[in-house]
Amino acid sequence: MRQITFADLDLPQQTEALNLVYRGYDQPFQVSQEWVAEHLQAHSIEAGRSPLWLDGRNQVAALSLLALRNGYGWIGGFGVAPVYRGNRFSGPVLRETLKDLDEAPVQLEVLVTNLKARATYERGGFRVTRQLVVLEGPPGPAGQTLEPAGSPCWQRQPASLERLQDLVWVEQSLAYRGHQLHFVGEGASWGELASQPRLRLSNEPAGSPLHRQLLALGWREVARQYEMHRPARSPAENPQFRRGQAAPPLDMV
Repeated sequence: MRQITFADLDLPQQTEALNLVYRGYDQPFQVSQEWVAEHLQAHSIEAGRSPLWLDGRNQVAALSLLALRNGYGWIGGFGVAPVYRGNRFSGPVLRETLKDLDEAPVQLEVLVTNLKARATYERGGFRVTRQLVVLEGPPGPAGQTLEPAGSPCWQRQPASLERLQDLVWVEQSLAYRGHQLHFVGEGASWGELASQPRLRLSNEPAGSPLHRQLLALGWREVARQYEMHRPARSPAENPQFRRGQAAPPLDMV
């Protein structure tokens, strides 16, 4: 195995790599080049610090996308190619991703059905802090006031929203793009969105006032994830993730 970084690939190769490692997951997920470019830019992905492994045929074996922002880290993509799953690659990939991040809290999301991935993250020191839901459904009447959203996940934090292109803001209380809601604050109402047949909201904290309101309007849950956090730590607290420690070669695991 040869280790490089995500930055060593061009955009078409990056897109192909992500689609490969996401293949066969419980929640089907295919990305486009436009999605990848926006994902890297809007969510502060550090492509040069995101490890990627190539096998002897120069094919992608595994990768992880690391974002850094305001002293926090986020794993915004993680996967092993189907042919290499079940070979204990995930642990070394995670260790390499977290290398030199002892002083930074790190978070990620994982589908609740992905038990193997959750176990990998727990072995790496992550713990579930809350559940996030993806919802779809019809809007309410134009004048109906929306309940505010819960504390935002990484992708819906202001630092991400300000980098999204074509995001429509209604004053300072509501932001959307197409049929996707991105921000719901105090005093928001459906307004012109009331004419939409269906809308979508991704990664809303389960049990938030907005979540409960949308369920009452007939929205349905289409996916659920765990949000997991690994707190900042000193090297002495966890020798497995000592500063500067190299991950073992994947072909030796």
